[in-house]
Amino acid sequence: MRRELARIAPLNRANFPASGPVIVSESTGLPWSTSRFRDRWRELARKAGIPDKVQNRDSRAGAATEADRADAPREKVKRMLGHSREDTTAGYQRDTMHIRTEIAKARAEHRERVANGIANSNERKPKKINRLGTVGGDGL
Repeated sequence: MRRELARIAPLNRANFPASGPVIVSESTGLPWSTSRFRDRWRELARKAGIPDKVQNRDSRAGAATEADRADAPREKVKRMLGHSREDTTAGYQRDTMHIRTEIAKARAEHRERVANGIANSNERKPKKINRLGTVGGDGL
């Protein structure tokens, strides 16, 4: 009986995250610690040939994107991810992530050209934005 009590003692609510899913170890029946889960996931990912730049958290965005492409109601996807705001959920969509990645890459390339002195004169000077939010004019 003492062994059983010792085994289930960690199931005290204080040992669980405040919210979100709990992943239980099949071997112990207890929740995985964050660090142990991360280490084990990386170990298996490497064995499967998954690059180190891919993280377990990427599966959240993948699930959100897949649900969106399957026409799942955005409200349900939002709740599944534990978001209170729809714009937070939209940020998990791979399509918008792809756009943000392209913009970030273009910005980095621009900064590199400027730093290396190979940017053309048009790239070196800031563009003026008028009050309509478009480029051009005197910025008024």
